[in-house]
Amino acid sequence: MEPIYQHPHDLTLALFRGEPTFKMTLLRSRRVNVGAWDVHFHIIGESHAVIFSYERTPVFSEVLACVEVERAHRMHRFTSLKTYRFEEANYRVRCSTGRVKWKIPAGAKKLEVQFPPMFGQVPLTRVKWHMDGHTLLWWTLHTYPLENDIIAVKTMSNFDFAGGKQWV
Repeated sequence: MEPIYQHPHDLTLALFRGEPTFKMTLLRSRRVNVGAWDVHFHIIGESHAVIFSYERTPVFSEVLACVEVERAHRMHRFTSLKTYRFEEANYRVRCSTGRVKWKIPAGAKKLEVQFPPMFGQVPLTRVKWHMDGHTLLWWTLHTYPLENDIIAVKTMSNFDFAGGKQWV
């Protein structure tokens, strides 16, 4: 893998009805089954995608990536690096930069990729998830080395399966 310089200002959080509308290179993936639902966690470059399918039909996707996004249901660009929150139906997300600490249960599952060093630091993307009753919670960490600093972008999301297929 070759090092690629990316900056958090290039990030977009995109929410899609169904699957993402752009091609993704999957570096690591895990599938979680919750009844008729399948949830696919993907690390795509220094980014992540979470795709929810109901009875094998993609219903909803969350993507945080440094790509141009078209035709998303909702988008937020990180040009200011300010905290961002969004909630709709049975889904919530909060994105932050800096030293925000989420309380992640000790038994949370994990997916992680470390990338070639930039400026003497190793960038990484990490996704952790945990079921709490009928709610799936997931947290992501994306680190971006800069010449004299490192910026962390963190997300905390949840999807309540008791809410049904409200994203259809």
